[in-house]
Amino acid sequence: MKRMFAAILALCICLAGFAMAEETIDAIELVYGETAELDLNGDGAPESVMLEVEPGEGGWAETARLTVSGEAVWSAEWERVVGAYAADVDADGAYEIFVSGDEASDDFTTYCVRCTADGYATVPFADANRGENTGEYLDYGYGLVAGLTDGIVTLCGSQDVLGTYFGSRQFMLEDGRFEFADDGLWQFPRDFEDPELWDSYCVLTAATEIPVNFMTDSLDSAGVIAPGEKLVITASDKLTVAYFAMEDGRMGYFSIAPDAESWGSLVNGVPEDEVFEFVPYAD
Repeated sequence: MKRMFAAILALCICLAGFAMAEETIDAIELVYGETAELDLNGDGAPESVMLEVEPGEGGWAETARLTVSGEAVWSAEWERVVGAYAADVDADGAYEIFVSGDEASDDFTTYCVRCTADGYATVPFADANRGENTGEYLDYGYGLVAGLTDGIVTLCGSQDVLGTYFGSRQFMLEDGRFEFADDGLWQFPRDFEDPELWDSYCVLTAATEIPVNFMTDSLDSAGVIAPGEKLVITASDKLTVAYFAMEDGRMGYFSIAPDAESWGSLVNGVPEDEVFEFVPYAD
């Protein structure tokens, strides 16, 4: 039976996301209310760029407003703004501006603003939203900025697959929009050096025997996870496969599929509630 650990789990995935963000960003951080000199149009001369964050009525929301040489060129509203960076991700000599915010309950989105021939505009992202993905493009990227390096943008946001976890996807700017630049899997970072990991809410405990493929030295071998054994999900495409790591160090994968009869996934054709003692979803 699914159990809702929304408050605690939301905090955990939020902290995991920010920890990841601190490690992989090679860009200029924009300090709210301070001017940065950045070349936004690639002409070799810098523009005066400022990101202002203003509270909404009653203080329940925040508006991020980007000004260039004193002129407001873009704005967006979130429950709270969580960060902004500048980086030349396509190496064309002009900086792109990335602003991340929390829509509500740790559902993060990121806008990329760049200078075009017609003025300033947002760059579309391939759909990596929480839940079902359309294969189309959105005005924003789902998740907060967790990496800006070597032309790759990494965004981290909540995903639902055998629980709710903070997962990342990578993107590259191509032909005016951000395309996926990874292997199609959401990566769920785990700190295996943390002695409390195996007592945390991200752990799944097998309620029944689970047929899996174990991976050893790039070789796959069929096996089973026994009832009572613990695992964490490390990666998934949310549709066909889930990768895992176990408390004893074994790693592998098993097949999943959307459950047409209920919320969640089928694991090797069996509803997830029958496979695991509980599955930790958050609102």
